[in-house]
Amino acid sequence: MGRSKQKRSNRKSGKNSGSVPHTKMMLNTFELKPFQPVPKMTHKFRYKIATLVTQQTVTAANIFASWVLATGSTNGRSIMQCMRIKHVAIVGTVAASFEDMNCRDANQQGLVDQWDASNNNGTTSVIWKPNKKSLAADWFNFNTQSGSSASNLFLYSAPVNAILELCVEIILNGSSSSISGASYTMVGATAGFSYSMGLDGSAGSIYYSAIGMNNA
Repeated sequence: MGRSKQKRSNRKSGKNSGSVPHTKMMLNTFELKPFQPVPKMTHKFRYKIATLVTQQTVTAANIFASWVLATGSTNGRSIMQCMRIKHVAIVGTVAASFEDMNCRDANQQGLVDQWDASNNNGTTSVIWKPNKKSLAADWFNFNTQSGSSASNLFLYSAPVNAILELCVEIILNGSSSSISGASYTMVGATAGFSYSMGLDGSAGSIYYSAIGMNNA
């Protein structure tokens, strides 16, 4: 009887011959999980539209130009390596008749959201999310033909002083010592600073400048 109690006691305390307590067996078993070595993030760019916009087309190259690191006074490279659109939202006050607020797939696959002020004035908004099977929903890499060329992703119309929000998922570009993204011509930049070239991707853009960012 005494031996049986002793065996049960040994099992509880881990003193049985040839056994190792569970807590000790778990030591030094941590495994490193796979990870993305290049930062991945979701970011929202916001633009104040200073003039009436009618069916402005936005391309992959335009979006890559929305975040550029200046390598000189007249040139820069995109900080983004890859990107894809999450949504586009527009908020504004339509004050005149026949102003139109909309955003749609640039491949003309149908109007997704629109608000026509022909008979109605006031503050309104539209939001567009690309169809999961459409070109606009794909990942774009600056180093591919689709990413660096003028691939039309969406087009929009907006009244004066509207705010456009572009939400994109981004994989940042390069390493700590280099940025090798798409190349852009800039105006009045300072090397080492990041800029937005505007939603139209043009140097010196005044109509599509990003809010809260240096513009070049």
